Amino acid sequence: MTGLSLESKLLWTAKDMFRYPDQENMSEMIADLRQLLDWAQQARKESFGPGTLTSAADNADLDQLQVDFTALFINAFPSCKAHPFAGWYEGDAIIMGPSDNRVRQFYSHYGVECDQLQVPADHIMVEIEFMAIMAEKFEETGDAFYFAAMQEMMNQHLEHWVLIFLKNIEKNARTNFYRDLAAVLLILFKELTIELKEVA
Repeated sequence: MTGLSLESKLLWTAKDMFRYPDQENMSEMIADLRQLLDWAQQARKESFGPGTLTSAADNADLDQLQVDFTALFINAFPSCKAHPFAGWYEGDAIIMGPSDNRVRQFYSHYGVECDQLQVPADHIMVEIEFMAIMAEKFEETGDAFYFAAMQEMMNQHLEHWVLIFLKNIEKNARTNFYRDLAAVLLILFKELTIELKEVA
């Protein structure tokens, strides 16, 4: 079995990028965005060039980010532009429907309970957090159980919707901040997908 070159801390960072931006977390989100950019440049030798991610972070306006976040993930006419729930892409008629139940059962199989969640279990933040937890445990123990959990999460859940979700962000974002975030996360998930398919 191979290891993961993509460290768990990058997944924790990716998860945190889907918090609602406010005065208290703005500087942290900017720092996190730079960290993701640094990783992408090293991992894929991507050149974002002037006027892209770094300047997008430096020039981020909180009011504009809040409007963009709301339109992308919460509410816009006729609906939000990048639904952050797997169930929407799978045809669920309601939030916390069949997809939510299926993912909750999956988490429980790997020892992760989500009774106290404030969002549905198939929300992007929760699915990335599960991946981060498994990656962290794999780094600490080398136990193939956690690697298998990540493989199954990617193959059975994330792979079916996360790239479409990120492309919807890239297409519909009004700020460079979220547009460039989507571009970096597309690289991250493509790299992770490749690594999880590799077998020693």
